[in-house]
Amino acid sequence: MTENGEEGYDWRGIIGGYILIGIVGSLAIVVGAVAFNAAMLEHALVKTFGRLDPPPTIPTGARPKRAKPTAMTPTRWAIIKTPRAKTYGRTGKFLMRVQHGTIVGICRIKENIDGDLALCRMTEGGKQRDVYIRTHDLAIQSGPPDHASEAEKTLRVRKVELEADIELRRSEQLKRSPYYQEYKEALDAYLEFGERVTALRAQRDAARGADHMAVSDELRKLKNDGAHLKIAHDQSKAKLVRWRDQQKSGLSSDPTVRRLQGELAQVNEQIRRIEQGL
Repeated sequence: MTENGEEGYDWRGIIGGYILIGIVGSLAIVVGAVAFNAAMLEHALVKTFGRLDPPPTIPTGARPKRAKPTAMTPTRWAIIKTPRAKTYGRTGKFLMRVQHGTIVGICRIKENIDGDLALCRMTEGGKQRDVYIRTHDLAIQSGPPDHASEAEKTLRVRKVELEADIELRRSEQLKRSPYYQEYKEALDAYLEFGERVTALRAQRDAARGADHMAVSDELRKLKNDGAHLKIAHDQSKAKLVRWRDQQKSGLSSDPTVRRLQGELAQVNEQIRRIEQGL
C-alpha cells in the first residue's frame, strides 16, 4: 500500500531480492569453479603420480603379492653354457667375457639376423648389471629365477659344467685333425665379421642424416663379404665333422670322457626327478 492507501509495488523489497539472488548465484559460481579446479588438480596429480590413496595395510603374517613384471623384470633364467662367453652393451659393444656356469635372469629376447640376443641381468661384485648375451651361449630355463630351488640350480649348473668338460675333451681331439686350423681361421673370421656388423648396426640406428646414410651404405657393401665368409666357414666345418665322425671310437674309449658321461647321466636323472616332483 502507498501512503495514499493505494496498492503498489514494494520496490525496495524487490531490489533487495534481486541483490540476494545475485549474491547467491555468484557464490554458486565461485563454489563450482573451486570444485572444478580441485577436480582438475586431482586429475593432474593422479595422472602424474598415480592414486594418492594410502597403501593397503598388510595383516601380520600375510605375504605381500608379487610385483607385476615390467619390461626389465627377468621372466626366465639361464645358465651360461659356453666357456668365456662374450657379453655386449646396448649399443652392441663388447663388454667382457663370463665363465660358463654363471646364472643370469632373462628380461627379454632380441631377434638378430646374426643370432638372437638375450637381455640378461647378472650379479657382479654384489651389484646387478644388464648385458646382452647370445642365446646360443645360454641354457635357458622356464619361469623367473626365484621360482627354481637352489637344489635345481646347483644340478643344472653342474650339468652345464660337465657338458663343457666333455666338449673340451672333444675339441682337444679335434685339434689333432688336419682340418682344424682351416676351420679355426674360418670361424674366427666369421665371428669377427659378425661383431663388426653388430657394431655398425648400432651405430646406424643412433646416427641421423648423412651419417645414417653413410653407415647404411657400408653395411650394404659388407653383404657379399658375409656370404663368402659363411661359405668358407661351412665348408671347413663339414671337413672337420667328417673327420670327427671317423674318430668316434677313439673318443668313446677315452676314460675321462666315460667318467664325465657317467656323472652327467646321474645329474640328468636327478633333474628329471625334480621336474616330475619326485
